Amino acid sequence: QVQSLKRSATKNAKTIDSLKYLVKRLSAKLRERDDLVMGMVDSLFQQITVIPASVNDYESNGVFKKIASTNFFENIKRSVSDNMKFMRVTILTADDLNEIRGQQNEMSARWQKVGPSLAKVYLQSKQQATEVNQINNLFDEWRQQIDDQVWERVYNIFEKKNIHLLQFKSGEEFTNSISSFVQDEIKNYGVKGKDESDKTYTMFVDSLWFKEVEPEWIPYLLNDKMITEANKDSLDNRIKEWKEKVSPSEFPLWIIYVVVGIIMITVLSIVIFRKPVKVENDKTEVN
Repeated sequence: QVQSLKRSATKNAKTIDSLKYLVKRLSAKLRERDDLVMGMVDSLFQQITVIPASVNDYESNGVFKKIASTNFFENIKRSVSDNMKFMRVTILTADDLNEIRGQQNEMSARWQKVGPSLAKVYLQSKQQATEVNQINNLFDEWRQQIDDQVWERVYNIFEKKNIHLLQFKSGEEFTNSISSFVQDEIKNYGVKGKDESDKTYTMFVDSLWFKEVEPEWIPYLLNDKMITEANKDSLDNRIKEWKEKVSPSEFPLWIIYVVVGIIMITVLSIVIFRKPVKVENDKTEVN
């Protein structure tokens, strides 16, 4: 039976490695296609940097022809849509999402260079103007999808261990959800039995927070401004309060401060108020 379990574990590990490799290949292919599409955007931007007075000037420059021949709008929409589909069918790590976030920011910024100009050019064409707006909306939707998946991944870290938090979709909601759970555990410590309360603490703090959430996800959330430093400090304080409840210090800090203060006052009093010692020197007369 032990050998069977080992073989099963080895097989599962190989399957996971294969899936990771497949995800990397798919991601690389998407990136290659995205780069090609953004190359088209950059090329077009160079041609419309200076907006001429009339649409006919654009036509003479071949911009409309280039847009039509390269399926410009469709390629951009397909590129963004495929990235969103990829995210929906894969389980991504913080590093994966950080890379996708960078890609989304880069593509969106490059599109914004040409999008507003195209909107002006196509002001007389309702269909093309609609396509420009659709692409703008797709980029916004992609960014929101990244945010949603980040929060979902963090939430599922706790959920898979049967730690049920209030759902969160923002930094404030995340902070409030964690704080609410911790405060309830502190308030009800020992009600369901000390061992059970300690077990919950160990699972939440030692196994999940310090091993997974804090090192992997908190830096991502801070870097992407999904939480603030104030949010992080608030959560750190809540965890410390919980730890103090579960494993209180042998001596409260205020007692230590009082003892140290008394010792310092005593030493200063001895130094300041002690009587000087008179030292007499023997004088030797030399005849």
